[in-house]
Amino acid sequence: MANETENLDSLNEETELDDNIELDALKTKHQETVSKNRQLFERAKKAETELKDIRVKAEQKPEPKPEDRTPEKSDDFGLLQKTYLASIAKVIEPDEVELAEKGWREYEKHGGTFEQYVSSKVFKIELEEHREKKTNAAATANVRGNATAIPQKEDVEAVAGKLLAGEMDNLPQDKNILADAALRAAEKSKGGGKTFYND
Repeated sequence: MANETENLDSLNEETELDDNIELDALKTKHQETVSKNRQLFERAKKAETELKDIRVKAEQKPEPKPEDRTPEKSDDFGLLQKTYLASIAKVIEPDEVELAEKGWREYEKHGGTFEQYVSSKVFKIELEEHREKKTNAAATANVRGNATAIPQKEDVEAVAGKLLAGEMDNLPQDKNILADAALRAAEKSKGGGKTFYND
């Protein structure tokens, strides 16, 4: 039995050695697993904080509001309004379109639509007055001369007197008056009498 005891003891010693070896291996594996778990935990925490930051940034950004695309509420005077003006009111000139836009902005403040403004008497009167002014301006643009270019008798006499006296200061800029005054001064210097019956 002593042999058996030895065998038993030797087996125990071998088992203890194997257990120690296995225990050491298990400890190192456990330490490796713990360190890997720590790394994974740290990465998970980092990802979680990044996700929270992204969520906070997303909440801080205001969502874009959908725009109301109706032409009545539009801030720009677009193609739709210009087309409507051309087809209904026969407005195609840029200055007339500008007049319509300004009038509509004022009309819009009081709650009217563009279509209502174009069909209103106010717009029609403003457009007619504008067209009349434009026609009158075009008709009088080619007229040469003006009513003030006719020299006045007193001005001519006064300037002729200045020319005879040798005063060259404060002469008028009008060439017609200067020419008439020079003729008058020349006649007076020759001693001529009255040239015209009303002098």
